[in-house]
Amino acid sequence: TANGNTVSGTVQVKLLEALSIGRMIWTNTQTVGDDNGTDRLLRSGGEIRVTATQNGNELQLGPAGMTVLMPTGAPDGNMRLFTANEPRDSGMVWTLADSVQVSLIEDTLFGGGVYYEFQADSLQWMNCDYFASYPSTTYIHATIPDGQPMDSTMLWVGFPSENAVMGFSYSLGQTATSWQVAPVGMSATVVGLYRNGTQYYSAFGTVSITSGIDVPLTFAPTTLAQFEQIIDGI
Repeated sequence: TANGNTVSGTVQVKLLEALSIGRMIWTNTQTVGDDNGTDRLLRSGGEIRVTATQNGNELQLGPAGMTVLMPTGAPDGNMRLFTANEPRDSGMVWTLADSVQVSLIEDTLFGGGVYYEFQADSLQWMNCDYFASYPSTTYIHATIPDGQPMDSTMLWVGFPSENAVMGFSYSLGQTATSWQVAPVGMSATVVGLYRNGTQYYSAFGTVSITSGIDVPLTFAPTTLAQFEQIIDGI
């Protein structure tokens, strides 16, 4: 419990996985890390959050912590563990867990597969990723149609090669600017979701990033189920 007492009886444990770009957009959890005071894009192996409660009361891990096995279809030996609690205005920003080692292990007991393995000492958001080197970077701009309200529109940009997502802040007029810089020359998809009453509209712009790029977005009616299906394909 919160005061350190050992729990007995039934406990409810929940796992939320955001291992792909689509799931990161759906949960609005960006892959941006704090690099010595500068927020930078992370190359991600996926995000998870584990919570535990009893009778509605939040629980915490005991001294032994827990072992986490995060599945990966693209093993990368450079992955490190980053953690976060709640999003900032700029979205989810992760902090490196310096003392934690991430290992690649192969499952030989339950049907195969490769996992990132690490020890967690607390129940919070956890992300396997690292800062990649990008020789040239730029901010991304996105423009939404005249008359469409900014406060009813959400924007993201996904980077398939990095399995990464970042968000946008709103500038003047109908233009938004990415919170962080992005790699020039990389393929990316700018995603927009707009709600007017009970009707949703979505927009998708796939581009190769150039310096100072501005992506005009055209929105079309959609359901949330359709939107979810499309972003899962990015």
